[in-house]
Amino acid sequence: MSLTKFLRSPFLAAAVAALTLGAGLSGAPATAGTVDLGTAPPDLSSAVNPNVIVTFDDSGSMGATALPDDIADEYGYRYYYDSKWNKMYFDPLKDYPPPMRPDGINFPNSNFDAAWRDGICHNWSPSYCYNAGNTKNLGTRFYESFGNETATTNRPNALAADNRTIPSAFRPASGGAFWFECPNRNETNCVLKVVGTATDPKPAPPAPEVLVPIKQRFANWYSYYRTRNLMTRTALSRTFGGQTLDNKVRVIWQTINADFITSTPAIRGRQVQEMTSTWKTSFFNWMFEVTNNGGTPNRRATIEAAKVAERSLSGDNMNPYYYPPLVAGGSFRSLECRQNFHMLVTDGYWNEGDPTTPTPYVKQNSGVTLPDGKVYSVTDPLTTIYWNVAGTAYDSSISNIAFNYWARDLQPTLANKVPAYWADRTAAVTVPPNDPGSVPSVYWNPANDPATWQHVVQFMVALGIAGNLNYPTDYNALRTGTLAWPTPSNNSKPALDDTWHAAVNSRGQYFSADNPTVLVDKLTEILTSILTRRGASTTPAVSTGVLTTTTAGYVAGYDSADWSGYLMAQNIDEFGNLLSTVNWDAGCKLTGGPCPSTGSSANTPAKDPSSRVIVTSSGTLNSGKPFRWTSLNAVQQANLNGVDARGSERLNFLRGDRTSENLTTNPLRKRGSVLGPVVNGQPRYYGPVETLYDDLWPAGAPEMGLPFKSFSKYRTESLTRKERIFLAANDGMLHAFDKDGNEAWAYIPSTLFTNGKLRQLTAQNSGLVPTVDDRPIIGDAYIRGKWRSILIGSLRFGGRGIYALDISDAAATESEGGVAGKVLWEFNALNADGTTNPDAANLGYTYDSANLARLANGKWVVLISSGYFPKTGPDSTIAPAIANQTSLFVIDLDTGALIRELRTPAAVTSYGLSGPEVVNYNRGRDTNIDSFAVAGDLAGNLWRFDLEKPNPADWTVTLMFQTYDGVAANIGKQPISVTPIAFSDAPRGPAKSILLFGTGKYLGDEDRLATGTPQQYLYGIRDRGPGMSRTTLTQLVNQTMLNEPNNRRSVTKNPMLDTQEGWRINLPTLGERNVVTLTPIFANGFAVFSTVIPAGDNPCDPARTGAIIVVDSRNGGPPGTLLDSAFGGSPGAGKAFAGVVVANPPAAGQLGAVNRLGGGSLILPGITPVGGGPPVELNVVPVWRRGSWREALDFTE
Repeated sequence: MSLTKFLRSPFLAAAVAALTLGAGLSGAPATAGTVDLGTAPPDLSSAVNPNVIVTFDDSGSMGATALPDDIADEYGYRYYYDSKWNKMYFDPLKDYPPPMRPDGINFPNSNFDAAWRDGICHNWSPSYCYNAGNTKNLGTRFYESFGNETATTNRPNALAADNRTIPSAFRPASGGAFWFECPNRNETNCVLKVVGTATDPKPAPPAPEVLVPIKQRFANWYSYYRTRNLMTRTALSRTFGGQTLDNKVRVIWQTINADFITSTPAIRGRQVQEMTSTWKTSFFNWMFEVTNNGGTPNRRATIEAAKVAERSLSGDNMNPYYYPPLVAGGSFRSLECRQNFHMLVTDGYWNEGDPTTPTPYVKQNSGVTLPDGKVYSVTDPLTTIYWNVAGTAYDSSISNIAFNYWARDLQPTLANKVPAYWADRTAAVTVPPNDPGSVPSVYWNPANDPATWQHVVQFMVALGIAGNLNYPTDYNALRTGTLAWPTPSNNSKPALDDTWHAAVNSRGQYFSADNPTVLVDKLTEILTSILTRRGASTTPAVSTGVLTTTTAGYVAGYDSADWSGYLMAQNIDEFGNLLSTVNWDAGCKLTGGPCPSTGSSANTPAKDPSSRVIVTSSGTLNSGKPFRWTSLNAVQQANLNGVDARGSERLNFLRGDRTSENLTTNPLRKRGSVLGPVVNGQPRYYGPVETLYDDLWPAGAPEMGLPFKSFSKYRTESLTRKERIFLAANDGMLHAFDKDGNEAWAYIPSTLFTNGKLRQLTAQNSGLVPTVDDRPIIGDAYIRGKWRSILIGSLRFGGRGIYALDISDAAATESEGGVAGKVLWEFNALNADGTTNPDAANLGYTYDSANLARLANGKWVVLISSGYFPKTGPDSTIAPAIANQTSLFVIDLDTGALIRELRTPAAVTSYGLSGPEVVNYNRGRDTNIDSFAVAGDLAGNLWRFDLEKPNPADWTVTLMFQTYDGVAANIGKQPISVTPIAFSDAPRGPAKSILLFGTGKYLGDEDRLATGTPQQYLYGIRDRGPGMSRTTLTQLVNQTMLNEPNNRRSVTKNPMLDTQEGWRINLPTLGERNVVTLTPIFANGFAVFSTVIPAGDNPCDPARTGAIIVVDSRNGGPPGTLLDSAFGGSPGAGKAFAGVVVANPPAAGQLGAVNRLGGGSLILPGITPVGGGPPVELNVVPVWRRGSWREALDFTE
């Protein structure tokens, strides 16, 4: 069988791209037609949520109406009423959004003519308030009782004995609301501004926002921000409200006074629970009812907060590490990797009697061996910032308390699996990427937290107060030792410096917030820092299939803290290791600012949003157009507008404009990067032509044109075209980057307007919104009079659609108009107006769903599988979702028109059709004409779609094989989610093939556990031709795969007889499944499978493992004794080595691979064995000595 037979299709070109570019029948219930589809990767669904302990300062000073402290008693002076000097006072250039309810809905705006003295109390828990209806007409009686305390009744909104009244000497005669503009802190030259009569000031250009009317802003400030207590309650509500933190953190809380009235602090009786609706409401009930009375015993409160992490490991939520049983009757776990964070919001210096220090007690001024064996020395210059305190040591300082709860293992019976945090890897030496803490300067850097034992990290927020030190400018001097921390003392400025020191000692952060906007920002920053996690579901793509000194790897992924993305270029060494140096990060180049991934602190200029070449389409043939507001049609504008008519603003946001992220009222989503998260969109390197056609075509075929139009000439010319890296990201775009990481252009599929995903991307509290989330395929086809490179993209859970682009001549036409001309068509289930497209009504969500083919009717076509329908949501109940039939759509590549939809028979339960493989018979000059397609489904069926006859009406669908035994209860237990790959079945003849695939799925939450997963297999099923009866399990030869010592795999060597119709291999580990399409080595008939083994029921071991397995396509046996030689011996009689267990197999995309120069072995960059070591190398590729390495992949006949 010739090479051209199998390497023409773009899917198989992508498989070689893994080498070259590296990257009895029964019915079933209707519900079988839907699938659990997850928004986030199954890996992340098992993420361990951290404990967040919130401490709210309820001291008497929190009733003050001023910041900083030195102005608090100067309410009799005009400058007190100027926000320039009193940061708490009304600022006419700021908005004051109301507090937020747990569900993310804002409280009502206050009323200027009847403003609530405490709007939170009135609108949340009136029964708790003193005189809940107590209001003020701010136009006539603002001055009365402006600064009253709330201590008398220990309830919010109380009328106190001290009703501070604004002096009549300078208040308006009307008694109404006002502010002053004072150039300095004295009484001269202050200008009175009366709310409602003064000109409403506007922000200086460029204006970041349009402010609501000034009376409304003033009323909101008065009711929700006037005092420190009100401001903190409002800020906390806006930080924890909405859905951003739901099911992402576990929360417990306390105040520093009211919760210590009895000898047993209230926090000791509180549970730590997930931020779900019920617990969240309890948290808000507490927060909204905090009053202010008493001193500032912050040290006592910090000790009690930290003691939460030391609690006993009980079988309930009193246990801070508790993880409930996953199945009824199961056992709970105590999660050894759970992190603990304490967030203290305070307005003062600690001022209590010295608390009793805990036992044992590890102090900052004494050397100690830490739980990981590292020695903390008080003479080491690298540790100076921790121990260098002037004067006499103060054992019960808050910095010592923080150090104790960081340096000591708080749960000695739990394994030390808390993830280390490396924010700053800067060092004078090369930092090992897998062990940054081995470099002392990195380990002791306060920006990093190397502690893997159970400990507490402190986040300290001070409200506008200052110590003796200058924050943050003195930080560097403290690190170098040229400045020491002041000696702590009670109720004085050094006590605040000591609070900063506590944050440093615990590897946390200290913030100073002197106004409402800053407070919300800092609290949000804390929680973002807490939630930061990075991950990748795919393996790197590489720039060439032969490993040389210039081979580059392209690594993409996501940061789940803010769902931003990255695409990094790293060189690959001779062993296939990705070098630690990052050459560039495309996310940084789009976003601008410092780029930590490259090790650069210099500011990278951001890509100008207005200059980006971004195009979209109307969804019809040749309808590409710029992604600009005036280019959109009315329906697209309406879809972006939504109910608030902010469509143009959203469009600018999607282009990369950051302005709307920073609005104080109704901001759009805050992004960490303009580049969206790359979850399943494995990068695709595009350079010289990958597909390998010959120039033999049927007589009269257009491809048999003049020599200057031949494929061989086209392929030769492609050797000099400019490279591009195509990347599908969940920012709604397919990006094209050049070899230096600069974005050349991007495309937004039109279906994202229709399904509302583009608008969702901009929503303030949106998490991961799937949009363009699938690896594109690239192939070559002869349409419109010439050979062209075609990119076909699917969307996974981003949409029910496919898009086609002509990417020929990558750099020649990359103006906005030129790129718009690249858009060929889209095939979508919904029309632009949201109505159903009758041609695509049965199209589901497109998971790796497309392939290219050349058919006997003369058409180049795209074959599209009908994909998946979800178990929940509106698409779960529509007719195609419950029909238990699947479809293969045959689309004219030139026009995007449907040629025919091939539907599986209703008598066979079928749902979730996989991507289609295309296969052609060897028929002389017709070697380039495809004959049939094969696809599997999640029910476990393997389907053959015969396309050989010129008339589409004569095309047929045949059931080839079922992975189950025909019993209805077993439908779906061995699902096929990968594209089958056709190999030559030489014993049956040159025109015969055998289809290889594995079973399993990894699509949603129900797939993340190994427990309960049925046995899965790898299969090779012989093609018996059209109209033949289906192959049964009894007609297969069974091979046995075993786990061997040293994390190796063996497979038996049972022969496959010519009378047998294929083979089957068990996957030996519980939960193991094949979810990534295999990589073929056609030169010797070997197939490289990768498998996934979910971590199981312990979220502290979330990283999936798996195996790399090489089998002989002809019998399912091992690759001879090639791996026996590599592994140094045989695993025993009747079997041979066939693979290794690996730590990080891909769960999407395709296995990236490169060929060692000269052949002989295959290297898998980014895939490392369990236990560590260099990337997997398999000596299963023949040594080649011919002119082109690509020829080594040819079949020999």
